[in-house]
Amino acid sequence: MLRYPTVLSQVVALACACVVVAVVASVAATVFMPPPTLRPMTIETAASAIRSSADTAGGRLDVSRKDAPPAFVSSPPALPAGLIADGLAFALEVPRDRVHVAVVGEAPAGTGVEEDHPGRIAVIETPRGIGRYREEDGDVPHLPEVLATTPISFPAFQAAVEGEDGRWTVVSPREPLLSLWRLRFVGALVFAAALILPLAVWIASRLTTPLRELAAAAHGFDAASEPRPISLSGSAEVRALAKAFNAMHEKIASHVHQRTQMLTAIAHDLRTPLTSLRIRAEYVEGEARESILRDVDRMQEMVDGVLCYADQIRDSDFKPIRFGDLLRAEVRRYREMGKPVRIVECEDVDVRGRESELVRLIQNLLNNALEFGRTADVSLRSEQGSAVFEVADAGPGIPEEALTRVFEPFYRLEPSRSRSTGGSGLGLAIALNVAKSHHGDLALANKQGGGLRATVSLPSLSVASSDQPPSSNSEESVSR
Repeated sequence: MLRYPTVLSQVVALACACVVVAVVASVAATVFMPPPTLRPMTIETAASAIRSSADTAGGRLDVSRKDAPPAFVSSPPALPAGLIADGLAFALEVPRDRVHVAVVGEAPAGTGVEEDHPGRIAVIETPRGIGRYREEDGDVPHLPEVLATTPISFPAFQAAVEGEDGRWTVVSPREPLLSLWRLRFVGALVFAAALILPLAVWIASRLTTPLRELAAAAHGFDAASEPRPISLSGSAEVRALAKAFNAMHEKIASHVHQRTQMLTAIAHDLRTPLTSLRIRAEYVEGEARESILRDVDRMQEMVDGVLCYADQIRDSDFKPIRFGDLLRAEVRRYREMGKPVRIVECEDVDVRGRESELVRLIQNLLNNALEFGRTADVSLRSEQGSAVFEVADAGPGIPEEALTRVFEPFYRLEPSRSRSTGGSGLGLAIALNVAKSHHGDLALANKQGGGLRATVSLPSLSVASSDQPPSSNSEESVSR
């Protein structure tokens, strides 16, 4: 027996509830609402439609021409069908035997025709205000004439009149599309829908909320971060999926951790033989000594890069940092070494992070710009609660298809970013790792007219805009 409801069971329960409520509403509407009735008709209305062979009652009648008599012609007339036929024959001035009538509706309460004696009638006054005819002193009009000339409301009827050519003109009442009983029935269904809607919304929320949480967890999945299990809630299937997702995250995180530990251990252990090689190279004379030292320096640079890339940065190590001051200090240091670096814009923006890692981020981006783009223009500004740090160079840029691949460790772009340039292939990978660990991001984009722009976005703590306008003079920018 399942402990938690499944998606299937909840959907079936919702469908059954909808059916039950709809059936109950339909039965209630059928039992408690008055039966549908057709509108009453007058003889004059039917006679006018038959004369013109068209509906003259504003969409309330159907008029047709038939070669054969309708089925009701063979039925014996009943009161008040006979009286209606008498009045209709008089109004159309046709023989009585050519007119046939069949009542299809019910007479409204308080209306009708009463026979007084052969040839005479008394018409009951109706709620619609029809006049009353009673026998008084003098002659009373003949019955057919009274029926034809008085607007008496009869129950809805069908009438068929045979013409001289043997064809029949048939008139019958047309039920309006938005009749009262249909509106009441639709109202009952709307009421049923209003009852079932909260249940449907509740079940839909139960089904979709855990899925949205799972989608958010998958979107923010980071193999290098500590596993944060998502809550087990919702249907049985969703719980099983969340449990599998948590297990997968733990396995991947464990695998990445083991790989990082192995990489760190190898890089750390390489320092000892590299130190030995450097000492032994001191005893070598000539050009071979310089070549060996260059290779040792390059290997040392790669080992340091691997250790930095594998370093786990935790939020517990973070503290508030004035990123603008950090950037100005680094740019000043590069300019003291004669590097073509200038500040285009620099606002005072506070961020949370580890100072040594943010310095490494700045240095890696500056080194990358100077090595492959000859110059570096830096800017720092605040945008919608983020510190946006940009480094632009004047180099050849990067092909669009390789803008994301250059973040892969040890990936080099040929020919401009080949090994001959001295790069280890870890600079951008380390910069991206630092940005991600500080809950930010790093993106590359080619500039119009040539060059590459690296943009780092980090969450900011507070913003204090610099009062000084941006200066194009490098010395003035650095001294701010």
